[in-house]
Amino acid sequence: MIKVYFLPNEVAIPPTKTLLLLNTLPTKLLERYHKYYRWQDRQAYLLGKWLLSLLLQNFAVDATLHDLLVDNFQRPFINGAPDFNITHTNGLVACAMGTRPIRLGLDVEQHRTINLREFKRVFTNREFQEIGSASNTQLSFFSYWTKKEAIMKADGRGLFLDPAFDAEEAIVKIEQQTWYCQQLYLSIDFTGHIATNQKTEIQLFDATQWLYN
Repeated sequence: MIKVYFLPNEVAIPPTKTLLLLNTLPTKLLERYHKYYRWQDRQAYLLGKWLLSLLLQNFAVDATLHDLLVDNFQRPFINGAPDFNITHTNGLVACAMGTRPIRLGLDVEQHRTINLREFKRVFTNREFQEIGSASNTQLSFFSYWTKKEAIMKADGRGLFLDPAFDAEEAIVKIEQQTWYCQQLYLSIDFTGHIATNQKTEIQLFDATQWLYN
């Protein structure tokens, strides 16, 4: 099973709440927080880590943000914890965690105008043609894009993995690994996907009320 906690990130949260959340960050994460220039990016980073801490509690993991590490590809992990993934886009932050031994990748994107030709190299010829001929090019683009991103994040190599793999089906095989992809419906203005190394149930939770309680 996978749980996905998500939050809108459209307005600044109260300073008192921000301070409370900042006090939960270890020094290395606090330093990273202050490197972001825009408040939206700082807040997205902070909320992503807060959602991760909630999921660690929910899954009864004996670990905190102080145990957060990154591998050689800069993918975050915590020794002894289930796999997790954080994503943020303009207006939304989400974090997913699954029961062991699930490996997962999560990506969500806000709908926006795109120049399709600038992204041609990330799609197969057939995918590119399908997107270009779709009745809603924008939705088709982000459906493919978030699926590929989720798979690359689950794989762990990120952009070190060539994104021009065939992602037309819900089950995608890359090298010797099979990924099961499910689309997420978090809001009408966003498209998302989650990729896992085994079929599993996904539960979505809007964490807004927990933030302000």
